[in-house]
Amino acid sequence: MTESFENNNRTMSVKELKAEAKRRGFTRYSKLNKAQLIDLVNPLNEPKPITPKPVKKMERVKQYAADKIATVKKYAKYRLNKLSTGYLNMSHQNLK
Repeated sequence: MTESFENNNRTMSVKELKAEAKRRGFTRYSKLNKAQLIDLVNPLNEPKPITPKPVKKMERVKQYAADKIATVKKYAKYRLNKLSTGYLNMSHQNLK
């Protein structure tokens, strides 16, 4: 069965083989040559499920730091607005 499958695929172009690999859900096939693509789209090969990469500790630390900085900036902006509003209210009261 696989011999006839391989013979049929030898007549397919690389572009057609890549389209078949994409249709079947394979990834990382763009740099494969024709022989490798034929092996890949063989009906006996099934695509492996895609699992998400684990997030490295340093990436988590960087994200945490970025979130903290954003929170501090928001709080500083809030306090500055509150302070300036208070000064404006005081100056308006002094003018009356």
